[in-house]
Order: sequence, then structure tokens, then C-alpha cells
Amino acid sequence: IFSFSAIVLMAMVVMFSILGARFYLADKVFAKAMQSKDYAEIESKLQKSLSLRGGSDIYHVAMARAYLIRAGQLSQENNPQVQAITNFMANAVNEAKAATDISPNAVGIWENLATMYENTAVLVPEAADWAIKSLNRALELEPTSAVLMWRLGNNYALQKNFVKAAEYYQKSIALKKDYVAAYVGLTSAYENNKELDKAIEIYKNL
Repeated sequence: IFSFSAIVLMAMVVMFSILGARFYLADKVFAKAMQSKDYAEIESKLQKSLSLRGGSDIYHVAMARAYLIRAGQLSQENNPQVQAITNFMANAVNEAKAATDISPNAVGIWENLATMYENTAVLVPEAADWAIKSLNRALELEPTSAVLMWRLGNNYALQKNFVKAAEYYQKSIALKKDYVAAYVGLTSAYENNKELDKAIEIYKNL
């Protein structure tokens, strides 16, 4: 029994040593990726970090943002390749989703997914609905966030649902009385909904 326990203990020590070394190397490569300004190097190093430690939500978030940045760069070219941009956007969303699977109770992770969907909505209009769902999930975890309320208002405004947008801007203001962005959004929602008297009243009080 003693010999068996000793073998198990040694095996555990070896296993944790190997995992520790992998995690250390993953973090080291990740740090280099964050310091680089070259997209190809960033992607390569982030992929290596993920291969060593695929269960890290931070690595997936970083990979999602890298794909998003690359899609933005391609969209600014003289002859943008729509298919390539679409692929990068899809990869960004998939990485952001992977992060939510790892950390389903992290507000920032759901906000990141919403950001990916908001950018994807330029190409896929239905993505705006997915962004709203992601923000609502984040709001469930942090119901007193004025920023989340404001972002929901923005998404409803993009869908031209100005009544719903105004509702969330008002909720944002209720949580943070001096939130200028929410006031600006609310006045815009009123203007677009032809409620000019309400918009003017807010402008007077700004």
C-alpha cells in the first residue's frame, strides 16, 4: 500500500510539473504576442499559447480581438476581400464564444462576445440580435451596470427600435445621473422617434 501511494504521489508531482511548465511557456508566448505589432506574429504566438493552454479564457479573448483587428485592416484596403473579412469575423466570434464556454459567469467575457457580434452586424444584420442577447447575459451578472444599459440602448437604436433604445438609455441614466453618453443617446432616440419636445428638454438640462 505504501509503495502504491508513493507511486501515485510521484506521478502527481510529475504531472503538475509538466502542467506548470506548459502554463509558464504559454504565458511567456502570450506576453510576446501582446508586445508584437505584427499581425502574423501575434496570430502565430496566440495559437501556440492556445495549443499549450486551450482552457484560458484570456487567450481566446485576445485571439478574438486579433481576428477583429485583422478584419478591420482588410476592410480599409483599396479592394477589400469580403470573403476574407467574413472569415476573420467568424473566427473572432468563435473565439469569443469559446471564452464564454470557459468562463460563463464573467461579465467582461460576455461583453467581449457582444463586441464581436456588434462588429459582425455590419456584414450579418442578425448579429445585432446576438449582441443584445450577449449584453443581456452580462446584465444578468451585473444588473447595476450603466454601461451595459447604454450599450443595449445603442444596439436597439441600430435596429431602429427607438422606443426600446430610449428605455435602456433611461435605465442607464437612472444608474448614473451624470452619464453624458446616455443622455446623448436618449436625445437621439427621441429625435428619431419624432419626440422633439422630449429631446429639447434633455438638451436644456445637459
